[in-house]
Amino acid sequence: MAKILTEEQKLEKRNRLIELATSILERDGEAGLTARGLAREAGISRTTPYLYFKDKEAILNGIRLQILNRIIAKFKQVDEKKPLTQMQLFGEIYTIFGLEHPELYRLVFTSDFSLRPMLPELQQALNSFQSLMMSPMQKAYDAGLIRIPPDRLNLVLWSCTHGLLSFAHSGLIDKQTVLPQLRQDIGHILSQGFLNQIKD
Repeated sequence: MAKILTEEQKLEKRNRLIELATSILERDGEAGLTARGLAREAGISRTTPYLYFKDKEAILNGIRLQILNRIIAKFKQVDEKKPLTQMQLFGEIYTIFGLEHPELYRLVFTSDFSLRPMLPELQQALNSFQSLMMSPMQKAYDAGLIRIPPDRLNLVLWSCTHGLLSFAHSGLIDKQTVLPQLRQDIGHILSQGFLNQIKD
């Protein structure tokens, strides 16, 4: 007779499957992640993943939720009150994540999942991420430190960062030599466009 799991045990097993699915995704890409492959690597029956996930999209959403929560946790660890410095540190966290985890970055930040209906907990995590990213921009704008409204500035910064990461992921620029200088130059050029001449 199969052992009946508690809700806590079910959640623990589900989280372990998400961790394993994340590893498979980073290694093989989204196309290489399947419920059957996940079961094989987890050493469980082919049908067991479906006890925890409706389909592959549910597995991907589980990964997205974990990623967003981890980045949110890193944002909350930033001990900095100056909004411009906070913006810079948040940008570093986001960019470094994108450089170190290209497959996960693409899954969360370049797919169209945010345009589709999603589970409340995933929507909440996405809202929290966006709110935290925008918060120092709003504070800087309210203090007269930047001249571009936060919603417009956020789109500019995201577009530039996404372009930079796309170049790095595709191998069009050298990550060891060109990339660090390019990141510095982009930051300098952008700051000349949106900063008011007021010290933070």
